[in-house]
Amino acid sequence: LFSPASWELLATSFANPRQTSITYELELETVRKDGSNGWMWVRGEAARDTGGNITSIWGAAQDITERKRAEDALREIESRFKALHNASFGGITIHEKGRILECNQGLSDISGYAYEELIGMDGLLLIAEQSRELVMANILSGYEKPYEAYGLRKNGEVYPLRLEARNIPYQGRTVRVVEFRDITESRLAQQALEQ
Repeated sequence: LFSPASWELLATSFANPRQTSITYELELETVRKDGSNGWMWVRGEAARDTGGNITSIWGAAQDITERKRAEDALREIESRFKALHNASFGGITIHEKGRILECNQGLSDISGYAYEELIGMDGLLLIAEQSRELVMANILSGYEKPYEAYGLRKNGEVYPLRLEARNIPYQGRTVRVVEFRDITESRLAQQALEQ
């Protein structure tokens, strides 16, 4: 029934000769009659006699193959999402009422804050004082078109910023996704052209 790795796991559960009884709960890879692999959750108890021999094993088993496949698919989707998320040319954040729930590496690069510092932070702290009222008004109204504001880096530097946001469903609630684009270079280029 079980793959070699699962047999090893089971054997480890029964390996201590001093135990008088053994209780286990394991997820084991199975080998089906047709040669395909699956997964089984098993829970049971083995009892030993006074000589240390296992006299009985009783318990329950449940086929969890579909659950394991769904978990693997979800991990793959999350991995691809993270790769795309971090490949963005700007900073991306997901916030709820201003509190940052998730962000990409691009936001760290633009703002100067580490990822760990950004999570849970009030997102308005990334906006320069002169633009906070505008940004807050756009959040409250659900504004979804690109607009320009001024950002504030960790080192105190103020810089021109292009923001675009939209409300999305996320983990059972509505949150706001915002893309930050540092437009310092394009502003400088525009000023050079004007001169």
